[in-house]
Amino acid sequence: MPARFVHIDTTPQTAASFAADSLPAGKSWCRYAHYNVWRSFSGAPQDVGLTVCDAQTVLLDDLIEADAIFDHPGKPDWGFSGHIVAHNPKHSWHWFPDMSPHEALIFKTSDSAFGNAVPHVAFDNALAPLDCHPRASIEMRAIAYWYGQ
Repeated sequence: MPARFVHIDTTPQTAASFAADSLPAGKSWCRYAHYNVWRSFSGAPQDVGLTVCDAQTVLLDDLIEADAIFDHPGKPDWGFSGHIVAHNPKHSWHWFPDMSPHEALIFKTSDSAFGNAVPHVAFDNALAPLDCHPRASIEMRAIAYWYGQ
């Protein structure tokens, strides 16, 4: 289900741990960045849109550390730390309401050099027609490494 609260997927500590766990053997990094790739398969308009916040408008005081816990029946609980983002009227939001299945939204969720993670949230699109088809989308994550010497 789409996360309907403003969040950043990981804290810097969690991002570093994920980057270390995924680093190819024998390699070392001088920088890494995590990216989120979001794509709608249902086409426009989406009844539940995805919007992203300009990271330059987010203050450290806006970030609230929280645990993401995954508790699937019959499996051990698993989790990590992320951030919930408190409302700030100075936040600048961007929405791409008419994305087609041939488009993807790519945004940064961590960067070891710059730290400018992009908050994002799913929301009910009040402008979508009542008979709008339900959103069907995929979200993928990727890590880019800048290898060290």
